[in-house]
Amino acid sequence: MKYFIKRLVVFFVPIALVFVFLTLILFISKENFHNPKVTINNKEKYIVGYGYNEDNYKYIKWKNLVESEQNYVVALGSSRVLQFRSNMFDTSFYNAGYTIASIGDFVPFLSSIPTEKLPKFLIIGLDQWMFNKNYDDLKTIPNSDLWKNSFTFFPSVQTYKLLINDIYNGKVGSAIFNNNNKIGMNATFKNTGFRNDGSMLYGLQIQKLLRNDTTASDFKFKDTYKRIELGNRRFEYGNTANANALLELDKLLKFSKSFNINVVAFLPPFAKSVLDELESSKKYKYIFELESLLTPYFKKYDFELHNYTKITNCNSGDYETIDGFHGSEVTYHKMLLDMLRKKSILNQVTDSNKLKSDLIHKRNNYTVYQY
Repeated sequence: MKYFIKRLVVFFVPIALVFVFLTLILFISKENFHNPKVTINNKEKYIVGYGYNEDNYKYIKWKNLVESEQNYVVALGSSRVLQFRSNMFDTSFYNAGYTIASIGDFVPFLSSIPTEKLPKFLIIGLDQWMFNKNYDDLKTIPNSDLWKNSFTFFPSVQTYKLLINDIYNGKVGSAIFNNNNKIGMNATFKNTGFRNDGSMLYGLQIQKLLRNDTTASDFKFKDTYKRIELGNRRFEYGNTANANALLELDKLLKFSKSFNINVVAFLPPFAKSVLDELESSKKYKYIFELESLLTPYFKKYDFELHNYTKITNCNSGDYETIDGFHGSEVTYHKMLLDMLRKKSILNQVTDSNKLKSDLIHKRNNYTVYQY
């Protein structure tokens, strides 16, 4: 019996030590076992960038809107709204991007925010695939508790598996001991995550793009081209827009009108060479019909719709993109300036002369402001 116990100890002690080691990494990096409220309530600059728990963003963005003072301007959508910065506006601003995946998410999300915290100006990103039934058939519309209940405190088995893989591939290093005001593995090791205003810092990706590093994500848009070739991962083929998605859009605009929210919506940009590929494939007809289909809904409620599907519409280009379907901060700066030139209501909350000056003094092709 003693021999058997000794064998068990010999077998389980190394496993226990590995488990403790992995758990310690998750704890020190604040990927798990950390309440982000402690950092977020601190007025110092921070970065929240999870590697394995990205659903936490939904909770953090929701929590920020619910508990902070009313933000006069809010950007809402997927990752394709994340380049709007508080520096671009003259009044309070928060970027609630990465909370919305479907056109059916908007109303439930806004309904979960106290009425007195709803913004006066709402910038909405309408991803083209939101209107593609082959990507999103809208059979499931979330309830308003989704964002409130989306935080993960304890790590899952999958988290441990992903961490082991990252350690094996050399993605975990000594930077873990120098991560003040950084939450999560991506913030710690890639300097990537959300800033205080909710916008996204693409730290490592931009560094790689600046030095033409072939290990940059979607380098030369190779991954995006693969999506188009296979018709998957948001690039499912589609000829006609989903009629149910148009109904959901109407619900969103009606909701906004009822609460006196000024909506400024836009169709986000693709890299020019990617859009050329989409057009030449002749498998994405719905994308090129969206502006004409959506415009009547916006006219009905006297709201704005801007089409930047073609990135050159705002005088930007492939040299200013993060990847095949994410424009950079510079691109979004130019988008905002283009909206202002077209007499957007956003002229009430920003200064085009300041924006022009800021753009002249941009840091590089991808970034305008520090931090």
